[in-house]
Amino acid sequence: MSDEPSPSAAGDHVDGRASTFHGPVLGKGTQNNDYRTIVNGAASTDAEHELAARVHRWIRREVQARALENPSPIRVTLSTTRRRVQARADVLLPSVSGQSEGSEARLELKGDVTRIAELVRGLRRRQLVVLGEPGTGKSVAALLLTWQWLESRRPDEPVPVLLPLSSWRPGVDLRAWIVRQVIQLVEHRSPRARRSRLRPGAVERLLDDHRVMLVLDGLDELPAPVRAQAVKAIDQEAIGDAHLVVTCRGDEYQALVEDSNRFFTKAAVVELEPVRLDAAHDFLLGSYPESGSHWAEVFEELRARPRAPLAEVLANPLMLYLARTAYDSPERDPRELLDPKRFGKPAALEGHLLKRYVPTVYSQEPDNGRTYRPKQAGRWLAYLARQMRRAGTLDFAWWQIDPRIPGLLYGVVSGCTWGWPLFKLYDAIGVFVGVLMGFFGAAAYVLPRRQATRVYIEEGRRPRHTLRQYKYMAWTSAVVVAVGTATAVHALLTAEFGTGAGSSLPYGVGGAFGFATLLGSTWGTYRLSHALLAVTGRLPWRLMKFLDDAHARGVLRETGAAHQFRHVRLQRRLSGASSSGPAAAAFPAGQEPVASEPGVRRLKHLALPFASALSRAFRTLAVAGGIAAMLAVTAPTGGGLAYHSGDRAEEVRSAMCWGGESCFWRTDSLTWRLPPGSVRRTELYNEQQWTLTVVSLHGELATRGCAGATVEVVLTIDGVRLDPFAVADGKREASSAARIPRAIEFDRGQVTVVLRRVDKKPCTVTFSWRDPGVEQDVVKDGRRRLGE
Repeated sequence: MSDEPSPSAAGDHVDGRASTFHGPVLGKGTQNNDYRTIVNGAASTDAEHELAARVHRWIRREVQARALENPSPIRVTLSTTRRRVQARADVLLPSVSGQSEGSEARLELKGDVTRIAELVRGLRRRQLVVLGEPGTGKSVAALLLTWQWLESRRPDEPVPVLLPLSSWRPGVDLRAWIVRQVIQLVEHRSPRARRSRLRPGAVERLLDDHRVMLVLDGLDELPAPVRAQAVKAIDQEAIGDAHLVVTCRGDEYQALVEDSNRFFTKAAVVELEPVRLDAAHDFLLGSYPESGSHWAEVFEELRARPRAPLAEVLANPLMLYLARTAYDSPERDPRELLDPKRFGKPAALEGHLLKRYVPTVYSQEPDNGRTYRPKQAGRWLAYLARQMRRAGTLDFAWWQIDPRIPGLLYGVVSGCTWGWPLFKLYDAIGVFVGVLMGFFGAAAYVLPRRQATRVYIEEGRRPRHTLRQYKYMAWTSAVVVAVGTATAVHALLTAEFGTGAGSSLPYGVGGAFGFATLLGSTWGTYRLSHALLAVTGRLPWRLMKFLDDAHARGVLRETGAAHQFRHVRLQRRLSGASSSGPAAAAFPAGQEPVASEPGVRRLKHLALPFASALSRAFRTLAVAGGIAAMLAVTAPTGGGLAYHSGDRAEEVRSAMCWGGESCFWRTDSLTWRLPPGSVRRTELYNEQQWTLTVVSLHGELATRGCAGATVEVVLTIDGVRLDPFAVADGKREASSAARIPRAIEFDRGQVTVVLRRVDKKPCTVTFSWRDPGVEQDVVKDGRRRLGE
């Protein structure tokens, strides 16, 4: 193993001044709950103390889960980048007297990730950008920086907070996003700790006082069009003495600087280098006892052939880690990796190691006691990776499960829910409405979910918590819809059918609408989709437990309410995509979790989801009411009456024509003149000429032209004589004046009108019937189906 130079910034400032190193305030033998810092000789604030303790507790678990200190992390070297993307030397270096004009100074850094915290401490501005190619360990470098910083944190130094940039968008205020992420970190990355007392206002004050060092991982995981805006916002936030570390892919950062002239104006830029052969040797051999392993023979061969494909592959930290994982068992012999026939090219070796990773991880017995067969786990993880690839995202969230097949089932449920009650009440029109609502139901179910479904996420909610929250919302909206629909149907049956109290139809319709609402909710979508995928073997029945287990094994990681693969190249391998290429955005544009101001976090994020669910419920009820109103307006309710024979009445008729040829005529009014003592008898007929079940007359009866005159009216409908009634000095509605005791089958469509003057006035009275017609019983068949 060659001697590797220590970081030039470790222990000395870049201007040559010796830096004073205080011993770790929280060493490896210190209890987490005794974590304390001293600032200017006084105890730190409760907020800073709690933030430091909880971040340290979480980082410790992450380091343990990744076995970064078993026995040590990969010694990846880093040095100042050769790319022209760094801030000017006069910003990064202290002014040096006597420097010749025109000479160009440049900050030069050299070190490795095992001492990256000391490198940052040696910077004048304490701001650093870490560049690297895919798989070179950028995220691990950020994690190690946070861990090392907390392990040796000085009295006047801020608390490092590691945040993934993938979930941020410029449309969300950066300060508000940081506050939410910090709250999420302290509340839900320490599940067994007492509930945090850290509040958004306290986090804001810590940021204002530069008591938080932002470690932002994955600038390249943001969509390319918004990276420049992200750099501008982050650079504006990191003012004064603010500490900042950002990781990004090298090519993406260079393209960003060249295309937009945006860069971190006070940050040094280093780039991770390929792993040296001696560092790879130390990492792999350090996992075995003194008796050694077959890796020793492998490295003897690699020293003899330094350009062998395996040497090139092991220069990548991700591949090096996968090699240790895949050949951790004594039964696996790493010497097979030297076989030129099987692995003559680096791509073949990389594919082999990626392919072996999941079977190896799932062949180990986990601490939680859950066991999954490697082939089974690989199939489930591959489906998750393909789903993420289709959505164009690095995140997998439970509400993004493919809804195409459930959409068809929901269309059937929606059509039956609407069509069944309407068929019972209105016959064939129910079939039409059912087909229509089934089509629109399926479309409304699938189309919004072709991208990620927009959901409201309370800050800090883990996937299981968010799922539980939406379960409560789904059941609440379903109950509201069920009760509201049942009440409305009961009122309709009582008013129109006279059979509300004794019918079970309102309960059936209410239950059906409630079930459809539950099925169409975000939670219902997930449950139905998950059940279908579990039946077909593409996902496990206990999905959340499987995701938790994958997180514990180090395959996945949690980012708020979603999961990510720890290694993007593994995700792409499982999804069948190329292992290279630009990173996807964590949320497609416009699909980000809803942001809110930190001060109203609890109220807004608890109120909005329930308001959204209830709004969906009331929209369903409004649609139901609208369809009922449409049926009431458009259903054929009766027929008009026109003159047929007998005493002539003056008719006013109007026509509705289509294309100037086909016209529909209707009678607007009939008028008779009655001198004193006169009688008029007129035969009318049904203009529509179809059989009706008449329950009342419609139109307006009126007298005019002779004050005090009274006209007696006798009506006979298809031979059924109604009780006579009188019209005097005014108007009367035909439906209330002429009462029909029972429904009359209007087969012949004939109405006889007899008008008689029964007063002694000497003047002539004008009697009119405006909009003459009969009303039919449109719910007769429905009442028969209901058993009346």
